[in-house]
Amino acid sequence: MEFEFTLVSTVVLLGLGVAAGAINAVAGGGTFVTFPMLVMLGLPPVVANTTNKVALTFASLASVRAFLPEIRSFGARMWVYFAVAVLGSVAGSVLLLTMNPDDFRALVPWLMLTATGVFVLGADEVRQWIATALRPRDDVTASVAKQSRSLVSWVSTLLGQFLIGIYGGFFAAGMGMLMMALYSASGMKNIHQMNGLKTFAGLGINGVSAAIFLTTGLIDYQVAAVLLIGAWTGGHYGAHLSKRVSQTAMRWVIIAYGTTMTAALWMS
Repeated sequence: MEFEFTLVSTVVLLGLGVAAGAINAVAGGGTFVTFPMLVMLGLPPVVANTTNKVALTFASLASVRAFLPEIRSFGARMWVYFAVAVLGSVAGSVLLLTMNPDDFRALVPWLMLTATGVFVLGADEVRQWIATALRPRDDVTASVAKQSRSLVSWVSTLLGQFLIGIYGGFFAAGMGMLMMALYSASGMKNIHQMNGLKTFAGLGINGVSAAIFLTTGLIDYQVAAVLLIGAWTGGHYGAHLSKRVSQTAMRWVIIAYGTTMTAALWMS
């Protein structure tokens, strides 16, 4: 099946863009909405992935504007997270471009299954696992542990951000949840500040990935343009709604949708 531009498909793409932009701003997971549907509409998986990234990058821009006060509260640290995320995204994007398209197609259901699993676990459970991994070992004396904990946590958090950047450059579904868990495990408390930093780092990940993909010709520009319009609108209003809507409720909606789409991809 090949993708065809019709009035119906255009309306569907706009709706997908709005939903993805809003979901990314509220809880993360917009790729769950757009990517599998683009594949089902007839785009090759790699093109669906790259086109999706280009469109959702602009949704991130809209969300970043709404989160500027929370982002700026991190001071110079926000640029460190941004730079590390970008470096990881470069590595992940190159990995995607060097992979055989048929291999990526075979990997897609597994990627969706893994990303859905992250949402099923939930940020709290993932956070506890990360926090345990960051905790100093028993054979470290209490005094040394106390002195080194801050540095170890900072370095480990940046390493985690780099790894999430790699995943985000390669695929991205579920990376918002991973970042929220990582920030929580590192000691951050304010949910809106974490959401702002997640959006800013996500802009770096998707932005550099989109820039790389734009040089390859692996973009359906018409599809990207329609998605972009919807994603910008959804990202702008979703960022404001994120301060009012229950992220737990939104996460379960995404889980239900992600599970359905994963099953559909396995059967396709």
